[in-house]
Amino acid sequence: MLDEFTYTLPDKLWITSFEEKGKKVSLRGTALNGAVIADFMENLKASKFFSAVELEETTREQQGDVEFQSFNASMTVTYTPNS
Repeated sequence: MLDEFTYTLPDKLWITSFEEKGKKVSLRGTALNGAVIADFMENLKASKFFSAVELEETTREQQGDVEFQSFNASMTVTYTPNS
């Protein structure tokens, strides 16, 4: 599952927190912009390992001269997906 997860990550997106409880995954991350987050969410939805993918919150932030987006998301994981 983690191997598949790494394939869903687009460039310019970083996961800062990953928590798994049972089949529920909650994560936090940052990305260059909202379009990168949207790509990530679509990649997760297209994966046979993840379902009920939800973007829960996005926040625009700035650090120095760099503006980026923070986000929280959740999903359900399937360890033995149907082919």
